Amino acid sequence: MTTLPPYSIHEKHWNHDKNIVFLNHGSFGSCPTAILDLQTEIKIRTEQDPIKELVNDFEKGYIENKNALAQFVGCNPNDLVLMKNTTSGANTILNSLSFEPGDEILTHSHAYGACVNVLKYFAEKHKCKLVVAEIPFPISSEDEITNAILNQVTSKTKFVFWIISPLCHRHNFSC
Repeated sequence: MTTLPPYSIHEKHWNHDKNIVFLNHGSFGSCPTAILDLQTEIKIRTEQDPIKELVNDFEKGYIENKNALAQFVGCNPNDLVLMKNTTSGANTILNSLSFEPGDEILTHSHAYGACVNVLKYFAEKHKCKLVVAEIPFPISSEDEITNAILNQVTSKTKFVFWIISPLCHRHNFSC
């Protein structure tokens, strides 16, 4: 029988089977127990008084969450939209833009695979070029990330899928 490596101190926040080591919190990640508990609480409140929860409390909670996230990432809450997942967000953003043949869509080598698939789809659909900036690993400074991406920006760059918010704002990119 294989001996499992020790669990992270953070594992206590999940309900994972202790006979496996769960590595993928991205594509099919489970929720922390605190989130599951809150979801259950909200479902119960919604069942008890749907109008109050869905009409009054939902909007207040949505705004509070946007404000907290905006403060965390360093942006204006009016520039945020909460989405179900990253892939839906990427699709929503890309569908709101217009591309011309020859435009470039820039991402990086550490980008989330599902979002890269969305970028590939839009690049093919609009006859754009998908440019992937190679970010080294490990890195010794933020500048390595910034330079890897900025060195790929050209006059044809129409969209940069950066998703490293503090670096975006420091270099006046929307992300």
